[in-house]
Amino acid sequence: MKIFFGNVSGGLRLIVCAVFTVTALFGSGQFRFESDALFSLPSDLTVFSEAVYLVNTDTDIVVYEKNPYEKQYPASVTKIMTAIVVLENTSDLNVLAEVTTRATDEFWLGDPNKEGASNAALIAGQDITYEALLYGLLLPSACDAANALAINVAGDVPTFVKMMNAKAEELGCINTHFSNAHGLFEEENYSCAYDIYLISKYAMYDMPERAKFNEIVSAEEYQFPANKSNPSGYKKYNTNNLIIPPDQYTENEYYYEYATGVKTGSFGEIYRKNEAPGKWEKSSGYAFLVSTATKSVTNDIRYNYICVSLGAPYYVLEGDTKEKVGKKAHYSFRDHINLYEWAFSTILYKTVLTKEAPVTDVKIVNGDGVDILQLLPIMDFATLLPASADITAVQKKVTQKLDPVDAPVTKGEILGRVQILLGGEVLTEIDLVAAGDVPKSQTVAIKEQAKTILHNVLGSKQLFALIIVLVMLCIGLAVLKALSYRRARAARRFAAKAKRDKGFIDNYDD
Repeated sequence: MKIFFGNVSGGLRLIVCAVFTVTALFGSGQFRFESDALFSLPSDLTVFSEAVYLVNTDTDIVVYEKNPYEKQYPASVTKIMTAIVVLENTSDLNVLAEVTTRATDEFWLGDPNKEGASNAALIAGQDITYEALLYGLLLPSACDAANALAINVAGDVPTFVKMMNAKAEELGCINTHFSNAHGLFEEENYSCAYDIYLISKYAMYDMPERAKFNEIVSAEEYQFPANKSNPSGYKKYNTNNLIIPPDQYTENEYYYEYATGVKTGSFGEIYRKNEAPGKWEKSSGYAFLVSTATKSVTNDIRYNYICVSLGAPYYVLEGDTKEKVGKKAHYSFRDHINLYEWAFSTILYKTVLTKEAPVTDVKIVNGDGVDILQLLPIMDFATLLPASADITAVQKKVTQKLDPVDAPVTKGEILGRVQILLGGEVLTEIDLVAAGDVPKSQTVAIKEQAKTILHNVLGSKQLFALIIVLVMLCIGLAVLKALSYRRARAARRFAAKAKRDKGFIDNYDD
């Protein structure tokens, strides 16, 4: 048997195989509960990022959020949308794209926000496949690759950015506007944790080209082809420490064995123009991260999460004993690992309904020896709850029920509906079905059969007309027979009288 989660009307998404069946009927939106009332972080867990959105992707339940709609500058997390637009508008990733000076000159024009940008060591004039550019975009977070892709897909960067904004609107983003394809700081390139979740979820789970996207973001490195500066070719590496296991050459204390992607982003510093010509005001930057994680609790059940964090401090804070103050921090990675560990250890699937447990009953009319019939859920149902929570935290509310029900009833026949509520939110509605067959009473069946026959007879216009004709014919025949009888009787009387008269005459002659 299987565990299912997803929207039943729109197709079920198989998540895991299990020894019982669980179906969750969740729609396209997220289920958000008051954290203090349902899912609450322990008091000793510090979240450094300014905005966070943590969602269980099996159920679309938000288990933690912090300033989810607050405006943030997403840095290279922007490149997730860049990749979406490229993948959806490129039929063959093996086609060669041209790298022009328009893709590289931007980083040498005096804007300190763009100087020293991460790159894929592309050279103006080289030809390189779209696939290689996508690996450059998403692994080393190459800004030159972002521009090259935008120009080759749309003709120029502004047109490509319009496509990015149109896609954001299509996905339901509410506080997002892109002004470039790479995410380097610009005031008009902004988003929020909730919107980045929508974009990332689409790229990983819903986009037709999601397999290629997931293949790229889960890769540790990529071998780039040779160019003038690198005649032997060269490698670029994924910046997401969560998915890079340490080896004998490299230490990485932020490797997380359950992580599967997705994208980092950061500003070391942010520069804003001062009123004085050529002057810039500098402020400390931030780090950003989108990741996914999957943990199998048993061979049969696993938990899947996506986490978005925006605005973690870029440099180590005063008083931090884990990292060296003043150096580049790793708060995004720490936030994600801590949140995943909390979720995996304290939030569990708990069965709310089983197909064997009656929810309510109905009265049966005209049943053969049955007056009450139990109604069962048409499917099993489980949802996420804190490990310490009582299952009674989930409410069941019967919203529709045929009562009474006229026999006969067939086992499995839908006779009602029940809502499942958690924290005041309706998680799903599930059909209730008859627990067994109920035949109609024999006495009632015979009576109804007789009524049916009579109704069918009297309800036939042709038959009714025939009966009228036959009745009239019978009446006519009866009238004719009566008239004939009267004539015959009159004839007999006349003959008898004539006979008597003749005898009288004969006697008189004598």
